[in-house]
Amino acid sequence: VLVVCHALTGNASLHGWWGGLLGENRAFDTSKYFVVCCNILGSCYGSTNPQSINPNTGSPYGVDFPDISVKDTARLQLLLLKEELGISSIKAVIGGSFGGMQTMEF
Repeated sequence: VLVVCHALTGNASLHGWWGGLLGENRAFDTSKYFVVCCNILGSCYGSTNPQSINPNTGSPYGVDFPDISVKDTARLQLLLLKEELGISSIKAVIGGSFGGMQTMEF
């Protein structure tokens, strides 16, 4: 598995921002590796974010959205890899900007 961590304002669409590196015989060689890139919790592309509806109030979370650390983000990705995808080994982790910070947490 290769893990690609995206920037804070990016998304998990690797073709959009790492396209030149993705594909057979490229750095992220999809013929050799399973490549994973997760949207991050709290981003506008994540599963939930400050615009999501708080079930306790029926309104968007806004400023009440919980703080999420870089460590939280990396931990969630590791849980996904291990518990949901059954991955036991990671060949490499890469990322730019906020993705680089996630990479350091890995």
